[in-house]
Amino acid sequence: MLEQFEKAKKASRSLVLIADARRDEILLAVADAIAKEFGSFEAFKEEFQKKGATLFGSGWVWLSADRAGGLFITQETNAANPVQKGLTPLLTFDVWEHAYYLDYQNRRPDHLAALWSIINWEEVEKRFGIARM
Repeated sequence: MLEQFEKAKKASRSLVLIADARRDEILLAVADAIAKEFGSFEAFKEEFQKKGATLFGSGWVWLSADRAGGLFITQETNAANPVQKGLTPLLTFDVWEHAYYLDYQNRRPDHLAALWSIINWEEVEKRFGIARM
């Protein structure tokens, strides 16, 4: 049973952004692209959280890239996603009520602010590299 759990945990790692020892570091290529596209990491973070907080109803806020390395923050309702727009997803925050209600009730902005501490930037960097292929 433990072996199955470990296999499932490893498989989900590529799908779910989880914390690691370097969670507060942004790797070079992604950091450069964020600075170029949004002016600074803080400006990016602010815009990302704002789009997540202002999405009407349920859905997702995404950071995605195109083949040229351009970054885009999109709001997607229900089951929509940036792949449908030809973009490669790098990072997403779930803003469906079930994702945060038990911990944050109706305080979606607080939920979004807390998620920054669990991002695996190495995974985001890997996805960014794939997007530019």
